[in-house]
Amino acid sequence: MENYHSTIIGKGEPLIFLPATGFPGIEGLNIAEYLSDTYECHLVDLPGIGKSEGISDKVTVAKIAQWIKVYIDHHQIDQAVFVGHSLGRD
Repeated sequence: MENYHSTIIGKGEPLIFLPATGFPGIEGLNIAEYLSDTYECHLVDLPGIGKSEGISDKVTVAKIAQWIKVYIDHHQIDQAVFVGHSLGRD
């Protein structure tokens, strides 16, 4: 697995928090603390931000989707809630 960094808080249904571009996953800490009784919150550092490795070549929506899929497969997550904070559009 590539070098991914995340902070995992809480127990329950998996929730993947994707922060705004330029910020590490810990940006969602207040959300994770609020939801930690119901959700296992994964505060993921996006590629090349915080402690996660970057993506080589041009970053595309498809590459980000594959990057996230590798993360959820590694954590054996079959189904998750996703929260995105200001990721913008392609």
